[in-house]
Amino acid sequence: MGGLLWMLRWRAGWRHWRPPGWVEIALFSLASYAHYNAALLVALLLLPDVVMTSRNRSFQGWIRLGAIGIVFSAWLLLNAHTIIYTSEGRVGWGNTNPWDEVILNAMQDAGATLHPFWLGLASALLVIFIAARNWKTREYDYLSNATTLWLCALAGLTVIYLVLAGKVAATAGMAHPRFFIFVVPFVVVMIAILLAEIRHYWAILVLALLFAACASPSMRLDESTNKDDFRAMTIAAVRGSDDDAVYLYALAPLRDVYRVSMHRYLGADPIQRMTEIAVEQDAGKVCERLKRKDHVVALGHAWGQSLVDAVYTACGREWPIRTVEKFHQTFTEHWRVK
Repeated sequence: MGGLLWMLRWRAGWRHWRPPGWVEIALFSLASYAHYNAALLVALLLLPDVVMTSRNRSFQGWIRLGAIGIVFSAWLLLNAHTIIYTSEGRVGWGNTNPWDEVILNAMQDAGATLHPFWLGLASALLVIFIAARNWKTREYDYLSNATTLWLCALAGLTVIYLVLAGKVAATAGMAHPRFFIFVVPFVVVMIAILLAEIRHYWAILVLALLFAACASPSMRLDESTNKDDFRAMTIAAVRGSDDDAVYLYALAPLRDVYRVSMHRYLGADPIQRMTEIAVEQDAGKVCERLKRKDHVVALGHAWGQSLVDAVYTACGREWPIRTVEKFHQTFTEHWRVK
C-alpha cells in the first residue's frame, strides 16, 4: 500500500514533487519492521525523495524522512547483534551460491513473484504495442512518451531491487523466492499500464478471458511433498551412541528440529552435546571443539552434507572409522576412533 501511494505521488514527475505524507511514512515504517528486504525496498523508494528534499530545501520533507529514519534506526539498534551474526552466514541454510545466481534462481521461479503465464501475456502485449508504435498506427498512438518513461522507471526499479535483494540474500546465506515478493506491486502496475493501452473492446474481452484462464493454475493447491526422513536420521544417530558422544549438525536454523527429535529418543535434552557447522569456513573452529572426542555423530538435512564433509576433510584423520547412512533428504554419520 505504501508503494502504491509512492507511485501516485510521483506520477506527475519530479517537477511536481511533494514530500511523502504521514500515512505513507507510517506504512513504510511498518514495512521496514516486516522484513529486511522490505526495508531495502523502502530505502530504494525514498532515495529520490531525499534528493528532492535536499534540492528543494523542504523542511517538511526532512521532518517526515527523519521520522522514518529514527524508527528504522531503533530497529537496527535493537537487532544489530542478529544482523552481524547473520551477515557472517551463521544462520544460513546452505545457500552458498553467489548473489547473481541467487537472483537468477529467484527470477526463474516466476510463480513466487507473479504468475508466469500473466508475465508472458504482458510481455507479448508489450511487443505488440512496440510494433504498432513503430508502424505509426494512424488511429491510435500506443505507448506515449510519458507511459514509456513510467514503464522504464518501474522496470529499472524492479531490476535494481532484485540485484540488491539478491546480494543481501547471498550475504546472509539465506535465499528463498518469497524474499523477493515485495516488488510485486510494481510488476502489477506495469501490467496495468500495458492493459490501459488497449483501445478495442474486443481485444479487452479476449485478454480478460485469457488472464482469467491463466489464473486457474495459480489457484490450485498442490499436495505437500515434504517427506524428509528426520525420524530415520534420529534413530540412526542415537543407535550406537553413548553418553560421551557429541552431535555435529549442519544448518543452524534446523537446530531445534534435531534437538527435539533426539530428545525424544535419548530421553534427555542433548543441547549441551550439540555442535553446529554453519559455513565451511568454520570447519577449523569446529575441529577444535571436537578435539579429543572418541565418538562424533554427524547428522542433518541433505543440504548440509557439504558442511559436514568440510569438517571431516579438515580433521577427519582423528576418526579413521567413518560410517555413513543416507535416508530421504537426510543423513547420519558415525565417526569413531576405533
